[in-house]
Amino acid sequence: MQPPSVITLATPGGDGRAHVYSPAALPDGVQAPRGTVLLGHGAGGGVDAPDLQALTALTGDGWVVALLEQPWRVAGRRIAVAPPILDEAATEMLMALAAEPHLLPRPWVLGGRSAGARVAARLSAHAQALCLIAFPLQPPAPHPPVTKTGRVRATPASRAKELLIPLRAGIPTLVLQGASDPFGGPQQIAAAGTPFGRALTVRSYAGDHNRTKDVDALVGEVADFLAALP
Repeated sequence: MQPPSVITLATPGGDGRAHVYSPAALPDGVQAPRGTVLLGHGAGGGVDAPDLQALTALTGDGWVVALLEQPWRVAGRRIAVAPPILDEAATEMLMALAAEPHLLPRPWVLGGRSAGARVAARLSAHAQALCLIAFPLQPPAPHPPVTKTGRVRATPASRAKELLIPLRAGIPTLVLQGASDPFGGPQQIAAAGTPFGRALTVRSYAGDHNRTKDVDALVGEVADFLAALP
């Protein structure tokens, strides 16, 4: 595989980066790249996450893969910024990349892992399909549930409404969820998307929220999803 081209993208919160992996050669019978898969990282890691790196293998099927690095991560910070700031930066990065159609051909499949998956769902209007890894549907309940002073800790709010944004619009959405993910397993994801289930594909992989134990299987699921897109 060829090393990525790194594109610096200015945003109001600082420079972000797109690490762009292009096919070294196209499959037989394919005259041009099939499109671009754009993936964002989580709040606790970067574009070097094993599952994101594994998905660069999709270049072998003729896809361009762009790993989007948020400005907070480029700046070397350890803690992610608030969701509105993540969305603002991602929007600026996507708009800049849209002006370079020779680099990132359409259609666009937008996705990411964990916090990156949430950003992709909220910004799904920029994509023709979504690929979400470890979507944090429901943060784990606080433990212990009661403070030392007797105050009951609030239960974190569900992010189901974010998942429904692309589903309501009929955007094909693949969610790859760890079987033991404490932020919500595959069955909970499927239940949350039931009202608009025709647009939703849920696949389970061996692992929890932070680890994908079988990246080859994960890449295979994404490749099958992409191959089935209209």
